Amino acid sequence: MFRLLQPVPLAAAEIYNNTVKSGKSKADARLALDAFMTAVSMDPLKFYCPNGPQEKLVNTVALEHGTKIPKILCTYANGVGKTTVALHTIANFVYGPQNGWFDHEIFRHFPFPKKIWYCTRPEALKEKVDEFIKLLKPGTYKPYKDGRSYYSRIEFNNGWVFNAMSFEQNPLEYESANVGIICNDEPAPEAIWKAQKSRRRLGCMMINIMTPLYCPPYVLDEYNESTDRNIPGNYFLQASVYDACIVRGIRGHLPADVVDDMVKDYDDDEREARAFGKFMYFAARIYGPDLLRRDMHFVSPEEYPLRDDYVYFHVEDPKDSRANADIYAALTPEGRYIIFDELPIKKRPDYWKNKTILTIPQAVKEFEFIEAKYERYLKNPLIRILDRHFGKQMRGGTGKNFFDLYLDEGVKFHESYTSNSEQSEVNYGHAKVRKQLQVLPDGKPGLVIWDTCYHTWNGLTHYIRKHETNKSSEDKAVNTGKLVKKYKDFPDIVRYLICHGTKYKYEAQKNNREPIHNEKVDNIFELL
Repeated sequence: MFRLLQPVPLAAAEIYNNTVKSGKSKADARLALDAFMTAVSMDPLKFYCPNGPQEKLVNTVALEHGTKIPKILCTYANGVGKTTVALHTIANFVYGPQNGWFDHEIFRHFPFPKKIWYCTRPEALKEKVDEFIKLLKPGTYKPYKDGRSYYSRIEFNNGWVFNAMSFEQNPLEYESANVGIICNDEPAPEAIWKAQKSRRRLGCMMINIMTPLYCPPYVLDEYNESTDRNIPGNYFLQASVYDACIVRGIRGHLPADVVDDMVKDYDDDEREARAFGKFMYFAARIYGPDLLRRDMHFVSPEEYPLRDDYVYFHVEDPKDSRANADIYAALTPEGRYIIFDELPIKKRPDYWKNKTILTIPQAVKEFEFIEAKYERYLKNPLIRILDRHFGKQMRGGTGKNFFDLYLDEGVKFHESYTSNSEQSEVNYGHAKVRKQLQVLPDGKPGLVIWDTCYHTWNGLTHYIRKHETNKSSEDKAVNTGKLVKKYKDFPDIVRYLICHGTKYKYEAQKNNREPIHNEKVDNIFELL
């Protein structure tokens, strides 16, 4: 089967130059060039030549996946040609392999329903659909607008149906039909992402292509979780703009100087996403990778063992729609906090998917289970801290709040720290945690987390301020300043721990150190 071995522009230039080198006139060379370009325009699918990253996507699609619902996440930089390869891939499913690059069994005999959803932002739909139609063979299809300003449905003579779907459509519109191919061009809103999954009952391939300028973290988290659990049929492909370079890439189509100028012109805070296909999500972290480092702060228990003379804390953020978030921590004489255990106990599902709601007596039983493991170290009273905001809410029908209900079970919690306003309280807490993450005089960080505390680490590394796309500035991602609530529960209780710990100090007494409880203060800022 015919396979063009270089992009059309380079192949065209080679045809022209070789004709001239053969001794023919430039007019003859021009005729040869025109004949080639006419053939390309008449049958663009035949003459498509993928660059290295594009070929990798095609080959990944063609694998034996071991599942009827394979998912491919493809974060390619600007200029690599994500949309182009996605549209060519879809067209080769519809018509069967049209050139040697797509000469795979899955393109000859597609095993799932012959229905395609191509989903993207509404302002991009018309351009994408028009690009797709240019690839199609005349007389093989009928397009329909269905009341929209663009062709939203294409029906093929061989039974395939292509639907163009907007991310601004009601998620309920995604709750119909059995779909064989779902292609998300840029990240889908989470409600639509979830609705799409229920359309795969008869088998479906999901192809998610995006420049991850701002990608909701659930997209990457889901792929990482699938990898951790060895779930078959999940793939994560990444490529930089250099992979599309004529000089530095494989079958690249972008001149080297153009690539260099593109990369140079990107804003510093967007370069990782636009030039290298890396998730910008992590650039918005409250505790960024320059401050919170896996090699320094996520530690083995053997490296930071517990001791009898530490002060011990238990901190909880109670919930009524999912599991409570709890951590256990120790404060050392050097001023280091060691987070050594947490609740919920199970790593999976991720905390934000855990809908297990415990009664107060059930929660206390879990405390007893955790604390029994550390009985040797909890000889001194355990200092318990509870989120004062939620903890003071009255619980329906009881006439009591969380503090009262826990006290009824013999468990006394202190209120989390206070400030003059909720915003200043949060910002103050962030500053205290950032300071605590820094290195102490002994050369080790002031806050470490045992590597058994999955939820705590996952929360801190996913805690971000929200980015949104600014449509008036060419899709520039802008920081709204708003915290993403989904991942803030464990960072909140770490914040309560560090700020509440300011109320306590060590004083040397004879040959050992004992924790001393300072006089109660109503506002933590009084201690500054």
